[in-house]
Amino acid sequence: MVMLAGLAACSDAVVPDAPDTGSDLGAREDPTMATITVNLGGAATGSVSAQGADLACGDVCTATVPIGTMVTLTASPDVGATFSGWGGGGDCTGSDPDCAFTVARDVTVTAGFDVAMYTLTVGLPGDGSGSVMSMDGSVACPGACTVTVPYNTTISLAASAAGGTTFLGWSGGCTGFDVACTLAITADTAVSAAFVVDNQLVVAKAGNGSGTVTSNPMGISCGTICSQTVSPGAGVTLTAVPDDDSTFTGWSGGGCTGTDTTCTVTVGMSVQVTAEFTINRFTLTVTKTGTGSGTVMSTPGGISCGATCSEAVVLGAVVMLSAVPMANSTFTGWSGGGCSGTGTCVVTANVATQVTAKFTLKQFTLTVTNTGSGGGSGKVTSSPAGISCGATCSHTYNAGTVITLTASPTPGSKFTGWTGGGCSGTGTCKVTINAATAVTAKFALGSYVLSVQLVGSGDGAVTSSPAGINCTGGTCTHTYAGTTVVTLRPSAGADSNFIAWGGACSGAGNCTVTMDSANTVTAQFKLVIVGCRSTQCP
Repeated sequence: MVMLAGLAACSDAVVPDAPDTGSDLGAREDPTMATITVNLGGAATGSVSAQGADLACGDVCTATVPIGTMVTLTASPDVGATFSGWGGGGDCTGSDPDCAFTVARDVTVTAGFDVAMYTLTVGLPGDGSGSVMSMDGSVACPGACTVTVPYNTTISLAASAAGGTTFLGWSGGCTGFDVACTLAITADTAVSAAFVVDNQLVVAKAGNGSGTVTSNPMGISCGTICSQTVSPGAGVTLTAVPDDDSTFTGWSGGGCTGTDTTCTVTVGMSVQVTAEFTINRFTLTVTKTGTGSGTVMSTPGGISCGATCSEAVVLGAVVMLSAVPMANSTFTGWSGGGCSGTGTCVVTANVATQVTAKFTLKQFTLTVTNTGSGGGSGKVTSSPAGISCGATCSHTYNAGTVITLTASPTPGSKFTGWTGGGCSGTGTCKVTINAATAVTAKFALGSYVLSVQLVGSGDGAVTSSPAGINCTGGTCTHTYAGTTVVTLRPSAGADSNFIAWGGACSGAGNCTVTMDSANTVTAQFKLVIVGCRSTQCP
């Protein structure tokens, strides 16, 4: 839907119908399409929206649509304007702002807007007499008490009391006690100028509270009787008594000020005294505690905690509080304000009240299963702490906690991977706890190579138990399962001696190697020549 900016025209009336600009379908380049043109006119501004057509606007707004398209134009006057009607070609007529038609040809329409007119009405309440005049003379009340003017017209009024009468003040569109009042007319407006006979004491009550005002000597009991004729120079003492749900907040007028509940007025001419009562309000405050999160809402509205956690409520008001936990939290109960349990909290405002709503994060158990294949084993630990499996293979965490599991194989074993909890592979496993979760860590025995190398000038052999190594020269290897204990035995040749082991073993006895990793062992044999006395003997 496209909005058209209104253009001011020079006429106060609806723009006259413009000639139909529809062209012969036979002469059109594309006889299946038609053009809609929208003009704006009148003494005021407004806009037109279109449904069913995509209007492109410059000084004039146009749209090209297929023949047979249903289009609805809607005229919307700006503030201070009225829609005066359609003109331009017969497809849109009258003063209904909505115009719907089926496009059968080129269409040109005009939407007219005029300045809105509003009525000012002047009233003259009270038992006195007086008049109200406007500076331009359009109001001369009594008599001409109503005038209709264009939107935002400024009117200056002046109140004038007749002899023996006092002007007490304005109400409605004008306020205060000054005889002059200026106002801009932006809507239908009523203004009252109150006049009373001299020597009248008039009591008015203001504020959102309630109470009564009485007088001594008697005569005023307001509530019911709020004015009294008083002898000139007489002193009258007024007493304000607030109702139970209200507070007296002060006097104004007649020389009365302050919040003392009594005021003495000396009446020399008509005078008005105002007593203000304010309804008592108490602050209701909501506090949230606990490891979880949630919101607290009130009925009637005012509290939406989160954002707004306190509200001033009137005495005796009944406020219902409802707690709504966020995901992964639980509402675990109320305290304060006479509330408990997990249902609705009902508070009656008689004093300032604080209510606490406790939300607790849900907790879920992470369970780790540690499995081995063929004798493999290992350990799983967690960060944050809680899992140390072997010993501790389950732990309860707050919802939303991100836990990193690390698998550490024991010597001779290897870690072969994760399952469960969304984890896989052989790296670390990260689990976000939003439900009870089970993870399995799989370990298997490793397989490691034992290398035996024969060195030295002599001859010999090395054999193993369990079998696998039977080495008579050079380098010999065999692969053993992790944790296998292999015993190597040297056997020297006839003209040689076994000297010592090197690498993973030492000494000259048998060599024992635990295969929890790859190992290399050297066996040194030395050639023995009988009777050799030379320093070059081997």
